[in-house]
Amino acid sequence: MKKSSTIFLHKLSIILLIVCISSSSIIAQYVADYKRNADKYYAKGDWYSAAIYYEKYMEQKKKPDASGYEPYTVQSAKAQKANAKNEKSVVNDNEVVYRIAECYRKINDYSKAAPYYAKSIAFDKAKYPLAGYYHAVCLRANNKYAEAEKQFESFLKSYSSKDEYAEHAKLEIANCKFIQQQLEKKEA
Repeated sequence: MKKSSTIFLHKLSIILLIVCISSSSIIAQYVADYKRNADKYYAKGDWYSAAIYYEKYMEQKKKPDASGYEPYTVQSAKAQKANAKNEKSVVNDNEVVYRIAECYRKINDYSKAAPYYAKSIAFDKAKYPLAGYYHAVCLRANNKYAEAEKQFESFLKSYSSKDEYAEHAKLEIANCKFIQQQLEKKEA
């Protein structure tokens, strides 16, 4: 009788050990897909949630691999394919940075949008032609009138279309100059 209870306890402990090991491996395999969730929120127009998830995605990309193990130093064909994928990922990350800026601008959080637009200015001008304009808008909204004026002028130099953005940029330059003059009069 005693022997059967010890066998039962051994079997139970083995089963519990197997369950613990399998559940921990399942948890270890879970990776949050922040970008996919952010894209969903962005498509729905939930700008705040999209910005939060895009930022989490960017933070996740900055973290190094847990192992840090790089066994091969010579690039194989597989490594070359991985590098090509990483170049594509950089383009994708540019889109994420621009979308973060757009999200914060659309919820009128210009102080958080400005640094992302500043990064976006360096990206492909054909793909992100309004990055400079919106960066200048964010600077103006944050009371940085001289910087905003310079950014609007830079935008007009690089922007070839004669549309409402060009017209608004000209008006914004005049507004920035006027505000700076008024501020100088107050100080004097």
